[in-house]
Amino acid sequence: MRQKRHKDIKMNPQQEKSKVETAVSETEATASQADVKTPEAEISRLEEEVTELSDKYLRAMAEFENYRRRTIAEKSDWIRTATQKLALDICDVVDNFERAFVNAKQEDLDNPFV
Repeated sequence: MRQKRHKDIKMNPQQEKSKVETAVSETEATASQADVKTPEAEISRLEEEVTELSDKYLRAMAEFENYRRRTIAEKSDWIRTATQKLALDICDVVDNFERAFVNAKQEDLDNPFV
């Protein structure tokens, strides 16, 4: 089949050229019709674009607000954890001092260093 078409082109190149020109002109006509837009269509397209961009903006703002809240919550959690750890460490030291005072002798307690 390919060979037959090849032969047709060789035998009648003018006919093939006219087919190609017709196809190109039809494509150009279709493209030019697509380029011509009515004002209503253009307004509609722009309104859709505005709606889409507004939606993207609102989503970005909501995402940022969620991020801000999450970071604030994480910071307060870090502070709470650090404070809790510090308090537990101080409690251990205080407990050790109390044990030392309970087991200390009276004459050791008179010493200013103790």
